[in-house]
Amino acid sequence: MPARHRARVTDIGDYVRHRSCQRFFRLSYNNRELYRRLPFAGRPFHVIDPVLLESGRAREDAWAESLRQAGVEELAVGGGEAVEWSVARARLAALPPGRAGFLREVAVAGVVGAFELRGQVDFLLVQWHDGRPRLRLVECKASRRDRTYHRVQVALYRLLLGQLIAAEPLTIGGHAIAPEAIEVVVARIDESTGQGQSIPELPVFPELGSVLHDLRLMLAEGGPLDRILGAELDALPFQIDDKCDDCALSAHCLTESARQRRLELLGVAPGCVRALTEAGVTTIDALAELDRAGPVAQQVARDRGLSESLEVLQTLAQTRRATLPGGREESPIRPRPFGGRGHLPPHAVAAGRVVRVYLSVSYDYVENRIGALAAHVTKSEGELATPFRRDDGKLEPIAGVHEEVVTYLAGDPVADESGEAPRRGRQVDATRPLVGVDLVRFQTVPWSGIYERDTGLELQLLQGFLRELVDRIAEVADAEAAPLHFYVWSRSEMKRLLEAASRVGSNLMGHLRQLLGCRESLEQLIYSSLQDEVYGRYALGWTSRGLAIATSLSWFGQRFHWRRPIGYGRKEVDLGRVFYRDIFDFRERLGFHEADPERRWASADEAGQPGVVEHRFEVRARSFDNLTAPYWRAYWGTLPSAASLRSRSPDVLAAIEQYRGASRPGYLEAYFVARAHALRWIEERIRFKNNSIDKPALRMGELPTFQLGTASNADAAVDFLRLDHHVKIQDWIRRHLVPPILRVAAGRSLPLRELKAEGSRIAGVIDASIVAGDLAALKSHLARDEGDFVRLIARPEAPDQGPGYYDLIHGGKTCVIERLDWQTGRVELSVVPKFDNEDHYILPSFPFKPGDADPRNQPFALATLDESVSDFIAGRVEKRLSARPGQPIRGRHVLEWFDPVAPKIPAGAPLAEERRRGLEALLERVRFGAAGDHALEPERVRLIVDGIESRVQLVQGPPGTGKTTVTSLAVLARILAKHGPGDVVLVAAHTHTAVDLLLQRLLRELPGFSRQASAAGLKMPPVSVHKVGGGGEDDAGDAAEGAVPNLPVQGSVSALKKLQAAGVVVLGSTVGTLLKLVEGLNKSAAYKTLADGFQAPLLIVDEASMMVLSHFLALASLVRADGAIMMAGDHRQLAPIMAHDWESEDRPPSVLYKPFVSAYEAVWRLAAPPRRANDRSARIDQLAHTHRLPPVIRALIQPLYAQDGITLRGPEERGWVDRWDGVDPWAAIWSAGHRLYLVVHDEQRSEHYNELEAAIVEAVLAAGGELAAGSVAVVTPHRAQRALLRERLRARSVAVDLVDTVERLQGGERPTILFSATESDPLVIAQSVEFILDLNRSNVAFSRTQERLVVICARTLLDFVPPETEHYASALLWKHLRELCATVLVTTALAGATVEVRVAATAG
Repeated sequence: MPARHRARVTDIGDYVRHRSCQRFFRLSYNNRELYRRLPFAGRPFHVIDPVLLESGRAREDAWAESLRQAGVEELAVGGGEAVEWSVARARLAALPPGRAGFLREVAVAGVVGAFELRGQVDFLLVQWHDGRPRLRLVECKASRRDRTYHRVQVALYRLLLGQLIAAEPLTIGGHAIAPEAIEVVVARIDESTGQGQSIPELPVFPELGSVLHDLRLMLAEGGPLDRILGAELDALPFQIDDKCDDCALSAHCLTESARQRRLELLGVAPGCVRALTEAGVTTIDALAELDRAGPVAQQVARDRGLSESLEVLQTLAQTRRATLPGGREESPIRPRPFGGRGHLPPHAVAAGRVVRVYLSVSYDYVENRIGALAAHVTKSEGELATPFRRDDGKLEPIAGVHEEVVTYLAGDPVADESGEAPRRGRQVDATRPLVGVDLVRFQTVPWSGIYERDTGLELQLLQGFLRELVDRIAEVADAEAAPLHFYVWSRSEMKRLLEAASRVGSNLMGHLRQLLGCRESLEQLIYSSLQDEVYGRYALGWTSRGLAIATSLSWFGQRFHWRRPIGYGRKEVDLGRVFYRDIFDFRERLGFHEADPERRWASADEAGQPGVVEHRFEVRARSFDNLTAPYWRAYWGTLPSAASLRSRSPDVLAAIEQYRGASRPGYLEAYFVARAHALRWIEERIRFKNNSIDKPALRMGELPTFQLGTASNADAAVDFLRLDHHVKIQDWIRRHLVPPILRVAAGRSLPLRELKAEGSRIAGVIDASIVAGDLAALKSHLARDEGDFVRLIARPEAPDQGPGYYDLIHGGKTCVIERLDWQTGRVELSVVPKFDNEDHYILPSFPFKPGDADPRNQPFALATLDESVSDFIAGRVEKRLSARPGQPIRGRHVLEWFDPVAPKIPAGAPLAEERRRGLEALLERVRFGAAGDHALEPERVRLIVDGIESRVQLVQGPPGTGKTTVTSLAVLARILAKHGPGDVVLVAAHTHTAVDLLLQRLLRELPGFSRQASAAGLKMPPVSVHKVGGGGEDDAGDAAEGAVPNLPVQGSVSALKKLQAAGVVVLGSTVGTLLKLVEGLNKSAAYKTLADGFQAPLLIVDEASMMVLSHFLALASLVRADGAIMMAGDHRQLAPIMAHDWESEDRPPSVLYKPFVSAYEAVWRLAAPPRRANDRSARIDQLAHTHRLPPVIRALIQPLYAQDGITLRGPEERGWVDRWDGVDPWAAIWSAGHRLYLVVHDEQRSEHYNELEAAIVEAVLAAGGELAAGSVAVVTPHRAQRALLRERLRARSVAVDLVDTVERLQGGERPTILFSATESDPLVIAQSVEFILDLNRSNVAFSRTQERLVVICARTLLDFVPPETEHYASALLWKHLRELCATVLVTTALAGATVEVRVAATAG
């Protein structure tokens, strides 16, 4: 048996905290043995923050004191040393009955898998309940939020402690302690109070079964951590990115990557590194010198894993090696190919010179509060510069800043009058003092630790700064109105500022907060992230992305320094040295053997020896160079003294003294101002701005009262529509301003040539030359298909040039792909015209006019097909919800029902008792279904009848519970109970598919229901069911054909009148089409004089969980004051897709009205206790009996629905016979008698497409023999994998009639579902875990089956442990799937990978 590895529990927790970074674990193992082999490892590259250390210890001391104050006896005083378990056990056993006690720092150890683990439990607490002792294990964290690694640590401590108690039982007060009864909690800082949570009162952690399962797999022999320790360090994949900032071992990754000149130093995606490496391009030098026209480059370009242009990668390599040894000939900054024009506005626009606010936000992460705000405000045409002088041939900084008046010489060389040599480039005409104003506010006294008091201090800081900022803006503008723009370094700074403004609840500057966090128009944000601009448009010579790093480089011959005159006598101070630690310490001089082929590092003893040279290497990741906590404590005088520190490390003691430099008068203020100046310096070095951005002038006198005017849920809904579309279109513009070659490589664009137009039809040919003629490679990258809505965009002849703003917005055409033939390369499109300018959600779109003299009306010579960004519904929704001069919002009475602040849902009218009994009797007897042999269960009868008596009913229908059938019968019952001829019932859903399904079900059940009602003596009025004509531009959706009669939108008034005269009319369609219908009706004589126009007595909304609230409110406004609404859906399935991060939005209207939630969720919040007034106002009903889901699938999704109090029920398994011959592993899936199969493979290289999983799908289908038509659906989360699967399965299109993403499957079902999870690369999984493991997406994917579910995934995905608890909770179904399918049916090999087919313990 191999020797076990020895590790600490905290090592495992840190591995999870660092996103399961394999290199981190390998380097940290055995007290950082590999890291310490570096000759310079003893240098303080990353000293553990002494403030955090002391803060954590102080918190633990406070927790101990709180226990003592509560009368809990401390059983041992260790003086800071660990208490061995033998001692702890004896103390615990000696406790008399009824006495509570606790121990600190209890050492535990044991064996888990391939590891001998040890660790120290922060607290062991004994409490008594009902005369019996309870042992509580407590882990303490100076953190405000729950993290997965906290749970990992307590789970391991519990496991180890349980082993110790099992080996030697523990008895307290005569009662034996069972290992499984040990309680575990994590004590943190309460987010609302800032105080430590009460240990005795903390709720016990829920079941840790999944966490323990993950840990046993992680620590097992042959498991991930065992394999990591058995691998060579250089063979482990890694990526240097933002996560490395808080990693003490980044010094190893950065320096070793630099020594070896590894591609990882570029910080690019793992797929790019892999594609280059497999083609033999293994170093930065090889990439920098690669012949892009050669065969190696072509091999790289064909690799599906390449997510970045080869030209961009080469530029990154050429620039990065400028800071490596021998790189003096390279430029440390280069324009990034295809960088586009960015989003920086020009300094002068039509409205005048832009008032520019360079804003720096500093954050105290210990207290989770804003520590400082600084701004530089200017509208100067000069450029900020830091002066230098040349001293003995060397540039030396001169303290201070000034402005340079600059002329840029462009075009032909221009000779000056003196006849000297021609000049071009940047010419300094004059220097002058800096023009602009500076302001800074920062926290001058320490935080108290009392939440209310510290919130008041933060309020004063923000309030004072923002008040002064508005004054300074007006002062610099020096006009009644001026254009305004803000600049920050990173988006996180703006997020922190907005969070703080929300936290303190300041109404004084809430309007300015809205301005900062939102937009001034629908064209551009009012602030820019310079970090995004710099790294989106340039390649830089360092890997990290902090402001201090960007300003350390020479920008085309210009440099920035941090030397400033400070205080009395204007003493020259180098702020870069004062604040060196944690900010400017990203590089160090290291020695290496220059002549050595491997460039070995030189030890300290070898310094100065022949052949040993020194070079300045990047040694610390510094993408977030925020002022760290020790500087604040140094200024406040609360930094721990050397004598008070428990650590006697010379590095820590030296760091303490260095931090104290911030306490000198004026230094901290000067640093904050210098940071704001650095923002301006960087922004002005980005010479070329986006001239298509035109900044409107804002009235200075109105700045302090600027607000969005959002005063109701309708206003908030409109604001949501505008901002979400704004974010979506801005992101679309940003991604499409880049050259087509990049968009094609990313699978977003299809290049076309030879376009011809006839009317609204366009034909063209796929231009494969952009991918070296490889049509197959192009097809494999593309995620486009027939029926898709697309934008046709003109393409410049030069492949490295991007389209212009006009080309995207005004010159493009919105089209539908009618034909996409990959064999011939032919493409046929139809233009969706848009001629009016009223609807700003729809981009202009005009058919070509080949005979017109205007060249803009001619078909493009070259073009690309890209995703469409037009929204054909939002404009109608906004129009419905917006008041117009002289015309209030129609249907406002219903909007008041759903006001989240004060909902006014009136109670529904009860049925007469006799009427109710008769209706119940009918529903109990009614038979339905295709064969008329199904009956309603009693609870469904009650659901329908109770719903008739309610104003608003919400029905939750988990998968397979017959939601559509129940809804259709409920509609018929409502018509029978309360409606008569002339009434119109509206049926709506997010998609045509859902509408068609419900209407078809209504048509099917209507005759039988009417006949049975008549037989029961109940009069059913005549009912007609119609689909309102739509599709096309109205809904941009997925219209499905069916037998439902169509009611055209055009000319609908007379047709509807005839139908109403004949009986009750059911009209169904999607939101946009119904609103378009009502717009037409309201123009007719029958409705235009009515205050609310057309109104319906009943609205039915299906798939309400996929409908955004704003769309629902527009529909709800069509309901009469005495009308009713029935909604069906399931918030455990897919929610609407948003462009903006609304969950983190903190503007008051968004927080108050939550317009971003689904219609289902909004009503759920109102109808669920305690908000619900009574069941007849708003009620929630839940379906629990599943008719189609096999028992094992019910068991799979049950944990999710248990959260809603639902226990899924259904028929027992009818018994499948095991007919598998035990030979063909893939035949087992069709014949082994199981309903659920988990196919797990060990491939670890895939991102958004997976060749192995496509091959597995093919093998499974091939083993199925002759499959019935339409019996199989293949589903995947990614469009790239969808394209690959469609290509592979084209010959099986009869049996496999659906190959699509999860989003397109919702509401559908098939006998057999094959789900390809796709991702397998651990680095990719860690980056996109929120999407991959999304709980609702998984539920939809797993629950569409009628008979058989086959889930195909990588072991790396199945066993991944997300570092954030919300993401771990989202992985619930994946973890439950793994636990259910614990039996390995067969193991096989395919394409070099090992594949296991797993099943549940029992068939079914």
